Amino acid sequence: MAEYNLTFEGGQCNDANTNLSSGPAGETTMLRGNVVLKFSPFKKGSDGVVADPRTGLQWAPSNKQSMNHYQAEEYVKNLSLAGGGWRLPTTAELKELYNTGKTGCGCAEIIDATTYVWSGESCIKEYSRPGPHARDFYFLTGDADCGHGDNNIRVLAVRSPK
Repeated sequence: MAEYNLTFEGGQCNDANTNLSSGPAGETTMLRGNVVLKFSPFKKGSDGVVADPRTGLQWAPSNKQSMNHYQAEEYVKNLSLAGGGWRLPTTAELKELYNTGKTGCGCAEIIDATTYVWSGESCIKEYSRPGPHARDFYFLTGDADCGHGDNNIRVLAVRSPK
């Protein structure tokens, strides 16, 4: 009897321990149940850039550092990975990324899907301390909020393909 591990190029999302066993040579073996294969739409390049063919966007791997909104804007502006051209994402782009992760097969490839990240959108929040505010997005709930720009939140860079 042999063990087979099913893997697929281009983003297979099943548990790495998904194995199928064959029967003895010349015999047929019945599967114990359905085998469901989940595929990620994302394609990760050798430079770490993750392409989303559904939206046409490219995502830089997260540096997993928290920073304020000014630092986040500078970080993406100066990011030279794969030729540069990076920016902070919109909340709509982050929501789309969040939606792919709801099926268990998406945004975890790019970032820790339980954290806040900055968007590139400014906002006005009533009854809060003065100063700049920017939208942040929480990947645990899929909600966007108006955060104070000096909060330390993670940064995620995105761009349209060149």
